[in-house]
Amino acid sequence: MAVHRRQFMRFAGLADTPAYLKGGSINWEGLHCFAIAGQMIVGKTPVTFCLNLNWRDSEGSEAALGPAYKSAVAGVLARIKQHILTAPA
Repeated sequence: MAVHRRQFMRFAGLADTPAYLKGGSINWEGLHCFAIAGQMIVGKTPVTFCLNLNWRDSEGSEAALGPAYKSAVAGVLARIKQHILTAPA
């Protein structure tokens, strides 16, 4: 699941948000993990995050779960950004 930061941030609707992301995946003896960690700056607020997904072979393939994981991560980061920008001061 190779996704470059610019591609991901554009996909997440956060292209105008300064951010650093590092992600990866591992498959080992029927166990799998996707992980993405980083920090984004929303206004003047730094937001540090780490979002992981662990699963077994019986729960689906990387090809099946990858798009749902990317969509979920994008949704979480977009909601965080929206909350910070709209929260009362």
